Amino acid sequence: MILILFLASTSLVAASYLSFKLPLVSKSFQRKVDYFVASVPGIPKTPKQILAKALEDSQNIQTSTEDFDLSVRSGGDLLIAMRIKSKIDTRDLSNVLLQADVQGEIFQGRGSVKLTVSIIEIGDDLYFKLEQTPSIPGYDLSGLVGGWYKINLTEAGSSIGASGLDDEKIRSDVSEKLEETFDFLDENELFKEIRKLSDEKVAGRSSFHLQLVVDSGTLTKFLRELTSESQIDEAEVADTFEKVKFDMWVDKKAFFINKLEIITNLKGYAATSNLKLIPKTESFEAKLSYTLSDINKPIKIQPPKDAQELKSFFELLLKVQPSTSALQESVLGVSTVTSKFGSNILFYERLLHVVTLFPGSI
Repeated sequence: MILILFLASTSLVAASYLSFKLPLVSKSFQRKVDYFVASVPGIPKTPKQILAKALEDSQNIQTSTEDFDLSVRSGGDLLIAMRIKSKIDTRDLSNVLLQADVQGEIFQGRGSVKLTVSIIEIGDDLYFKLEQTPSIPGYDLSGLVGGWYKINLTEAGSSIGASGLDDEKIRSDVSEKLEETFDFLDENELFKEIRKLSDEKVAGRSSFHLQLVVDSGTLTKFLRELTSESQIDEAEVADTFEKVKFDMWVDKKAFFINKLEIITNLKGYAATSNLKLIPKTESFEAKLSYTLSDINKPIKIQPPKDAQELKSFFELLLKVQPSTSALQESVLGVSTVTSKFGSNILFYERLLHVVTLFPGSI
């Protein structure tokens, strides 16, 4: 019996190191073995073992500071730059505390269009302040620039018959998609393709550095499985993406994923005189990254003083589109314009939560 147990445990550990699927052993049990091996200090660890433990331990992130950066370049020229610097406290998912500063810039010739907005969320209460804003056709945002405003999203959403996913559901959905991603890597033997590069420091923490480069065929399969959309065409994906490179840094001690970077090369196209699209020699490089710091350290998020309270999306709409909303609202009740406007705000507010809840949902 001891010999059988020894051989079984040895086989499981060997399968863990070789990323090999043993017959009669479930994926979840093999992942537990991967997790156990990664937890043993002082021994070599494979990318699969590292990610198996990171997938589990990163769920322990409750507070953090996050830096998100997005850039798009062509021929060395910066076309789009966006940065979100946030602090988040998810110890109580029914009352998430969030503070974010968003800066975006689109470069046009010698000039640029800028967006700067500060956001604080305490439970259902959203506080926002616009510092800089681009001109948006049909809206005049100049009256909102400079001061803090407050709106209760639950009350405003119910007034237009709309509601978004709560934070617990968002975290659950993100976690489910990440589980599917792990299984995809496992089933397609992509863990063997992940390179383990030299360790680096992220926010002062020694971290493993893992890298995976995927081609259009693999990317197509992944998109099909992640979206359950079988009609995604590989030729169309290949015509858009040249390659996608994923870099991930995992804290060597806590096994939190403390940095992620995705770089993709997008093929450029130009229109001929008959509007036919032809490939350009220059491509676009899109780079998305996030870095975590101050993980599980105390953070303080408080509402701003002297914020002007808005009772509904209609009241907010009147401030940015006064000429087209009042009559519709007074005669018809909640107008289509107000409903669409409010739904858009709720969409982007929930999208911000998806982004900022992502690290703790891994």
